Amino acid sequence: MSVRYRLISPIMMLIVGLLVAQILPAEQPILARGIRAAESAAADRDMSRRQSGEVTATATSTPGATNTPYPCPQVTPEPLWVEPVISPTGLLTQTITIFAGRALTVTVSSEAGVVAQTSGSTWPARITIDLLPQTTHHLTVKAHIAPHTTVNGCVYGGYTLQTLRDRYGSLLTIVQSGSATATPTGSPTVTPSSTPTPYPCPTGTPAPLWVEPVISPTGLLTQTITIYAGSALTVTVSSEAGVVAQTSGSTWPARITVDLLPQTTHHLTVQAQIPRLTVGGCVSGGYTLQTTRDKQGNLLTIVQSSGPTATPTLPPTPTTTIAVPLDKALIHLPVLLR
Repeated sequence: MSVRYRLISPIMMLIVGLLVAQILPAEQPILARGIRAAESAAADRDMSRRQSGEVTATATSTPGATNTPYPCPQVTPEPLWVEPVISPTGLLTQTITIFAGRALTVTVSSEAGVVAQTSGSTWPARITIDLLPQTTHHLTVKAHIAPHTTVNGCVYGGYTLQTLRDRYGSLLTIVQSGSATATPTGSPTVTPSSTPTPYPCPTGTPAPLWVEPVISPTGLLTQTITIYAGSALTVTVSSEAGVVAQTSGSTWPARITVDLLPQTTHHLTVQAQIPRLTVGGCVSGGYTLQTTRDKQGNLLTIVQSSGPTATPTLPPTPTTTIAVPLDKALIHLPVLLR
């Protein structure tokens, strides 16, 4: 039974395949005619809908024809810097120097009024304001930044900056302390071509003050103190025995010899006067350094323990004279010859 099934199955499959191959070519024209008929019916329905007004034509825009909008970038606000003012002053006017970027108008207001300067002037703005006698003026500086539009349609500016402080953070306050200082007649006033930018003066390092250790106790009545005092104008050493000074005309380091009182404890104080110097408008020095300790941190104390050590004077050595009679001191020559 199984052998017959194996033989019949391939034969049946072959017969079915031949039948299908003969039927499909005959059905293809029928399918094609059906598809064309369906397309024609759909076209007729679309035409009838257009004629009845149910379909409205919509224009399609080309993506490349319209510029794509982008957000305008954020920008840094314009600067507003004011140079420091001079206070107190005896003058009745003062010129304020202002850096305000693209400002259209800059104004300075105070107790004396409001003064404005437009962009037609030279920048930075230099605005001269009046000062009321015996009055403290609190300045307010404003800068109106003009609006401007860039090529991409972004609008910037159109705002007002305001400050009450100079570029270093100090308040813009001017104290008019007295009457105006008269300008001598016939003396031309020289206007500088440009105002130099002021810079804060650096903080100087204090001058050194070093003292070498002293010798204590001592039996001497003097002692030399060695002092390093930088650019000191004068160096002084004071104690119970008095004050000794040395000026800058001497050789540095300073070597000052002080007196010591017998049987006395001396507490030394060293002072160095640093001269006042002005360099580039910056003032340094003009102060006094003082110390009561040596460079190792020990107190400058000298104990004089006794009087001066005297060099002992030896008594003269006594000379013994022996008297010899002359007749016994003479030796006869004949005796020597023997």
